[in-house]
Amino acid sequence: MSKPENRSRIRDLAVAVGDDLGGVEEPAEADLRWIRAHKSFAKLKEKVAATPILRHFQPELQPVVVVYANGWAISAALMQEHDAVFHPVMFASRTLKSNEVNYGIVEKEVLALLRVLDLGHNLLVGREIKVLARYSTLAWLFRSPGLQGRLGQ
Repeated sequence: MSKPENRSRIRDLAVAVGDDLGGVEEPAEADLRWIRAHKSFAKLKEKVAATPILRHFQPELQPVVVVYANGWAISAALMQEHDAVFHPVMFASRTLKSNEVNYGIVEKEVLALLRVLDLGHNLLVGREIKVLARYSTLAWLFRSPGLQGRLGQ
């Protein structure tokens, strides 16, 4: 994170950390305000750095794949549930190639699923996985006899 550069950004960061700057507007208090803002920003950086983001894959827990696609990129996250909270194990994303931009949203989400299955093959082989996606994506995937055409390549 970079240092905040204007007053409104400092106030937003201070509120996020829980340090209210109040109505400090006196020029004599300007140095105090900047010191408090800098401390608040340092506290926020410390909290972000201490938060566990990725977890190691646990073979005894069921893997869950969450897919997402938009007009220019696909992404997927391999997650596992720890203490009733889904924590990511692996992220996979990429921008779409020029020919893939014209795909429908369902095909793009299937591409995202295929990408995470390819990258996480060693973790997922032989395991039952849960996929969180749109119903239309899953219905299309189970109705199709195989990956022909564009997705088969």
